[in-house]
Amino acid sequence: MSIEDTIGCQNDAPVCVVCGKNVQGDRGFARINQKGTLVNLCCPLCVETFQNNPFPYMARLTKVELFRDLNTPAK
Repeated sequence: MSIEDTIGCQNDAPVCVVCGKNVQGDRGFARINQKGTLVNLCCPLCVETFQNNPFPYMARLTKVELFRDLNTPAK
């Protein structure tokens, strides 16, 4: 897993799945429902990039969610 794959993992911050920028609050440009998963995007360029080929970004999102689950302490 590369550092780009883990951006936003540590503090569970919402980030753009394409470039990793913080989209918390009013910083997000769009949220796209990709087969039942809401994907945060920060700008029109990231929306276009994601729509052209969503597969690598959905794979990144899956890795990030797995990383978060592995680092969540058991109750």
